[in-house]
Amino acid sequence: MVPTASGASTASASSGWIDRPCRNGGSRVHERGLVVNIAFTSCIDAVDDHEQEVWTTIAQHAPDVLVLLGDIMYMDYGLGFLGSQRPVGWPRKVTNDVFATTMHERYARQWSVASFRALLATGIPLGMTWDDHDFAWNNSRGRGRQKYFAVSRDKRLIAQGLFRQFRGACNDIGLSAYPAMPSLTELLEGPEEGIQARFDHEDVRFIMIDGRSFREDPRIRPDADMLGQPQREWIRQELSGWHGMVVIGSGSVLTGTGESWAEYSDYEWLLGLHNRQVVVLTGDIHRNVLPVRHSPFLYEVTSSGAAHPGLGGGLGNFGGARGNFGILTIGDIVSATLYSPDNPNGASATIRFGE
Repeated sequence: MVPTASGASTASASSGWIDRPCRNGGSRVHERGLVVNIAFTSCIDAVDDHEQEVWTTIAQHAPDVLVLLGDIMYMDYGLGFLGSQRPVGWPRKVTNDVFATTMHERYARQWSVASFRALLATGIPLGMTWDDHDFAWNNSRGRGRQKYFAVSRDKRLIAQGLFRQFRGACNDIGLSAYPAMPSLTELLEGPEEGIQARFDHEDVRFIMIDGRSFREDPRIRPDADMLGQPQREWIRQELSGWHGMVVIGSGSVLTGTGESWAEYSDYEWLLGLHNRQVVVLTGDIHRNVLPVRHSPFLYEVTSSGAAHPGLGGGLGNFGGARGNFGILTIGDIVSATLYSPDNPNGASATIRFGE
């Protein structure tokens, strides 16, 4: 099925940079128009971090848009022999009912975090995607065939339905309680069309990809897919005729891991989007990475580890991070500033397209 765009997030009807005050009443207006500040982060675990101070810190920066880059909750993490109550891979073995109930509870717990709700209550435009731990389990793949990573059609449908419910709840600022879980029958009869979405804010088009539902095993063949051909075509259509900046939200990083875009034919396809100014925001790796140039028209910025404390027990915060986020600023100058508890003032770098 051809992927569809979601209208869940607010969209601007403007056709170019405009001259009006920014949302928080500041003076971020320059000769081309409004400067857009985009907060982004990933890897959030309400099971181990109920406070999540990162949202309060982000709110202090008064961003115009918030982008969540996957692992919004964790179905699995850690190792059983080290005491994890949700060891890596356990959701693969459970019934559909247990899988759905657990996933719904995880989303409800994240939605209920007070600092997160307070940020959402400002009405900030919100984009989100998922990665492996909130799709199903570690390194899970919707079109995979390898035993430990392949996700059944039933579990794909459950995950897609519950993600859409969470996204809808986050965009409904008048909601007083998290919605009940749909029946298993309703979830299994839902459309299998992925969770990709598009929205516009000022002169920026946001493409939130689905990097899990259509993902094959990496390098199973030279043209192995991560996005799937229908989603690629959808992205082409969404970019056709668009002349502003493009921000792509992805759970997986572009290079450097066994689950990165570079393990698939999608990476070369992405590099082929010539003559566009594209920033890919990525997560997954529990650390921040300043802008990486992949082509004169394509940059990547990573922020991961918003509220994921780590393995716990005797290992403490090993394998996790908390308090990490970034701000992508789009105006006459495009730049990224990355914040962490170790660097509360942020580390900044300018993105120079065409060089």
